Amino acid sequence: MFEEYEWHPESKCADANGEPANRQTVGLLQRRHITIDHIVYIGRESNHLEDVDAGLVRTGDGTYTEYTDARRDYWRKLVMPALKRIPLKAWVRDTGKSAVILIDARLGRRRPRARHQALLIAYAKKKGAL
Repeated sequence: MFEEYEWHPESKCADANGEPANRQTVGLLQRRHITIDHIVYIGRESNHLEDVDAGLVRTGDGTYTEYTDARRDYWRKLVMPALKRIPLKAWVRDTGKSAVILIDARLGRRRPRARHQALLIAYAKKKGAL
């Protein structure tokens, strides 16, 4: 137990260059700086607590109930306006995905699946729109 503690990563600390501390980090550690992207409200109850304890499911994979606040909806407030600044031709060329995904997301006809949401957000950040 003591040996494991000696080499465990320290996620809250950074090395002298500001990079996350790891096993090889030596010297005086400093606090890591963070930037909040958006806030997600979750309940204390867990949908799959037994599966998480058994190691079958990771904590972030839909195990908690999420509550949306219409006044602070990240998707509608920030992502949808950013998607309107992305050219359709560039989206199709760079991602190989259908233009319909971007069009529907822009208009808010329906919210894309989680993996397409992640792709749209990452692409908007890459293009500097978000």
